[in-house]
Amino acid sequence: MVSSKVTHAVRKKIGTRQVGHVGTLDPLAEGVLALAIGRATRLQDYLLENKKSYQCDIFLGEARDTMDQEGIVVKEAPVPTDLDSIKIKKVLAGFLGKQSQIAPLYSAIKYKGKPLYEYARKGQSHLVPKERLSREINIKSIELIDFCSPKITFEATVGKGTYIRTLAQDIAVKVGTVGYVSRLKRTQDAGASLAECLDWQWFEDASKEEVCSKILDITDISIPSLPKLKLHHPKDVTSLFQGKEVEILISKNSQSELEIPTSSIKMGCLEVTCQQVRVIDTENRTLGIAEIRNKQNDTLLIKLKRGLI
Repeated sequence: MVSSKVTHAVRKKIGTRQVGHVGTLDPLAEGVLALAIGRATRLQDYLLENKKSYQCDIFLGEARDTMDQEGIVVKEAPVPTDLDSIKIKKVLAGFLGKQSQIAPLYSAIKYKGKPLYEYARKGQSHLVPKERLSREINIKSIELIDFCSPKITFEATVGKGTYIRTLAQDIAVKVGTVGYVSRLKRTQDAGASLAECLDWQWFEDASKEEVCSKILDITDISIPSLPKLKLHHPKDVTSLFQGKEVEILISKNSQSELEIPTSSIKMGCLEVTCQQVRVIDTENRTLGIAEIRNKQNDTLLIKLKRGLI
């Protein structure tokens, strides 16, 4: 199901327009689709930074224009007869880390206000500059699960903006043939796993009250991409939400109040390189996102950017 249709169905079910997904799921894919609802939509851009995990099947020997089974065959190539798991694992290892990737033309990326798939469907792909398709990605982990020619099954955990269809096509080329995604399942997104997700059939049959009872409270949302700053004093929380810049004393002995690497503590003074933090209270509830900067010695200045309560 198309991600936009899911968000539309949720809006209709719970009666609010403030619903948005935090990462498009390909129409033929299944698995985790994380949604931000209500005030949580203020965190969408931060949640997009979270890593995503996938399980993917590559069918070798055919290339398709959409890079998945929905497209038409545009090229065929034999699968090497000597291809085995050892060779595939070596190829997969070569994709680890930061790199440039060319996004597929059949994607929701926009150029001049239109998604790229509209250009592709109209045969106007030549109107899209190649540099608009290039993006920096990060493959955090990738592992071979199974190989039974002509199918490779692998799992990968990736950073923001990674297209698994492109990754699969590139893997097929590296093993000496061509290929496309024949199955794709997202197993983790925005800190949520498949086991924590609601089944779509359950959602369609459930009442508004039943669905709302399953929504995660906004203060329980985790944002791994941001370090945490715990505020102990209610007056600091009050001042922060009044729009004031608040001074926070963070000494070496109280480093646990701010989650930063130990190497950031130098000569008894705090040297902060992060620009934003997730502010939490003594019960570890997320209160909002704040901008942070050094003042002097062990003193930080923080100012609320997005409040959630």
